[in-house]
Amino acid sequence: MKDAIDKRNEKQKIARSIVKRSNVVYITKEELKRRQEEEEENAKKQLVLEQERERAEEILRRLELEAEADEAKKTQEIEAIKYLNQSQEEAENRHKMYGQNPMDGITQEKVGVILSDNDKKIEKLFKEANEKKD
Repeated sequence: MKDAIDKRNEKQKIARSIVKRSNVVYITKEELKRRQEEEEENAKKQLVLEQERERAEEILRRLELEAEADEAKKTQEIEAIKYLNQSQEEAENRHKMYGQNPMDGITQEKVGVILSDNDKKIEKLFKEANEKKD
């Protein structure tokens, strides 16, 4: 790579000398055109690669967002299942405990009266049904 001093020295050398074949860099039009085309192709390839990289990064971002959403959904489902299990256990415990507490005297008497009335009514119905059959 040439620095500013080297460029200046080269210009002075060329300015003071007779044009010599060793000092002239000759590039044909075809060669110049070919180099320009190669540079354009490389620039296009670089642009395509950059666009593909951007697309890939966008896809990765979308996948990460979907994964986070899925993880949140799974967490919610797990919490819901835990809540349902806990509710079922509480309901079973309440069901098991139903009727376990002793009743006071007045309530017990009322329950006895109701049950005895029902028993009497049922017996009466059976007797009437038997009498009709005979």
